[in-house]
Amino acid sequence: MCGICGILSPERLGQDDKAIVERMKVALHHRGPDGAGTYRSPDGAVLLGHTRLKIIDLTERAAQPMSNETGQVWLVCNGEIYNYLELRAQLERRGHVFRSDSDSEVLLHLYEEKGEGMLADVNGEFAFGIWDCNRRRLMLARDRLGVKPLVYTMIGDRLLFASELGALLQHPEVRREINLQALVYYLTFNYIPDPYTILKSVVKLKPANYLIVEPSANSSLHVRPNEYWDCRADPQPHTRSDGEDIAEVKELLEDALRIRLMSDVPLGVFLSGGVDSSLVVALMAKLQTRVKTFSIGYEDVPLYDERKYARIIAERYATEHEEIVLTSKEAQKLLWEVLNKIDEPFGDSSLVPSYLVSHAARKHVTVALSGDGGDEMFGGYSKYKGEVWAQILSGVPGKGLLRAVARHLPESRGSFVLNRVRMAKRFILGLDKDPPRRHFNWMRLFNTEGILRLLTDDILQEVRGDKPNEVEPVGLDFIRDLFRQAESYDSINKALYTDIHFELPYDMFHKVDTASMLNSLEVRSPFLDYRLVERTLRIPGRFKVGLLNGKKILKQAYSNELPRAITHRPKAGFGIPIGEWFRGDLKPILVEVLSESRLRKRGLLNPEFVQTLMKLHFQRKGDYFWELWNLFVFEMWAENYLG
Repeated sequence: MCGICGILSPERLGQDDKAIVERMKVALHHRGPDGAGTYRSPDGAVLLGHTRLKIIDLTERAAQPMSNETGQVWLVCNGEIYNYLELRAQLERRGHVFRSDSDSEVLLHLYEEKGEGMLADVNGEFAFGIWDCNRRRLMLARDRLGVKPLVYTMIGDRLLFASELGALLQHPEVRREINLQALVYYLTFNYIPDPYTILKSVVKLKPANYLIVEPSANSSLHVRPNEYWDCRADPQPHTRSDGEDIAEVKELLEDALRIRLMSDVPLGVFLSGGVDSSLVVALMAKLQTRVKTFSIGYEDVPLYDERKYARIIAERYATEHEEIVLTSKEAQKLLWEVLNKIDEPFGDSSLVPSYLVSHAARKHVTVALSGDGGDEMFGGYSKYKGEVWAQILSGVPGKGLLRAVARHLPESRGSFVLNRVRMAKRFILGLDKDPPRRHFNWMRLFNTEGILRLLTDDILQEVRGDKPNEVEPVGLDFIRDLFRQAESYDSINKALYTDIHFELPYDMFHKVDTASMLNSLEVRSPFLDYRLVERTLRIPGRFKVGLLNGKKILKQAYSNELPRAITHRPKAGFGIPIGEWFRGDLKPILVEVLSESRLRKRGLLNPEFVQTLMKLHFQRKGDYFWELWNLFVFEMWAENYLG
């Protein structure tokens, strides 16, 4: 992967703009430590910047920005084009001449052939910019699922774009004013959905979108976003047998893995011992003799240590296995590296172990494969089983009594048992809700009541505007819209479709991209191949999720490759013991960062409510570490970026 950035103006850019692009490249150095380049168009209207992480074709012929044969079309790209060999062969038959063996170069020649229609042919994980000198237009594009990021902003009549928000902030005129709506979404979901960023002035290009930017008649820039793909499947009745579904899933998954092994640098696998990462190792072992695997564990926190499951797979497939074993002290030290480097609030605490395992793996490999996306493709989370049960129990009497009991259950995540109690509570309280609302209940962090208590009166008034009595939870409209778009699906596939479009890009991909690129590591997952996504959504939900288990069809397809100890183990998250750390070593810094004086000075969060959450957590009257971590991360970000 790499870092990209640029500035486009209707008029000629000056030396100050060139200096800004150079600073943007420095801010993106971690994404591409192996080289950097800049292109300035002959008319001076555009500057493109690139920082390179060498993966395919390690020579300088593959350096970017790169051009076509005539020098009229220029490219900066972050990501990988997995079907580039097939595309290259087709383009060479049409007379195109390639100057490198880079996968990115096919984008230049595809653009020459098809313009923005090129995106239908590309299978990859990417964000790129193409400058067409003849047409004087810039095309920005992002991959179908949103694996790779792209942000942009307008400064007067100029457009700036980059891989990361921190790069855009190198321009002194990018206003550091908080987008309060984005803040509420962050408090609700733990992350900020596209197209929002935490800043009012900056937006994200949405997944499966491209942007055409060109001067209009009055010399200002005309910006046109367009969607080029949606994973909605043909709503025709399912007529295939289980065997046909399994055969096609296996063919697609194994091809997706094969094309993700193309690399001129060493590869490894993140192995958690779960079904998805274990399957990646099993399939990879069929294609190459030696596989490097990496697992993480905590010496002093057994609840968060999954090494025993990873060892089962490592031994079965004779991998070159490395265990990263950390004490809480060591993990906390690296935690500060993460918090001081993120350029936008992101409250998923699994960012920290993702960073730790990326940090360790980068010492040995430049590319790591993962099992990311398997749960969203095949229904691995408990919330999907919850939907199966909700459909069965929808007409059962006595739910009122169940809800009355559930309201008194704790919202605790302190242990395996207590976490299951929390999930049962959310399930029962959602039984009388419609499917979008039930699904939203599984996703949200702070509920509406919590947000009303958390934000100051002035902020609430500004956020709610002309809807002071709004009763729908903040963010529920996103989920309702996605359920409507998936109207032809059954209830399970509606939920999967929603998560593919929401949680995957805004939570999972943001986390993995941040954690890996801070360590100059590329991560690839075969489950994120768009062909596999399209195919799995044509499989009825009942073949994927049952009353007691998820990923039914995937486990059935690979029953010979995965031992029962892996396929029947309890689902575990990728976490860290933040709750205990907040009661121990991290308590002083938590109290300081969320102190009443600091929060009053910021004027966004209600200090009394935050103090109450901390007190309840410290006294073990509840486990509020997710909520406290969310607030802690936001305040740390605000201190770094707003002062």
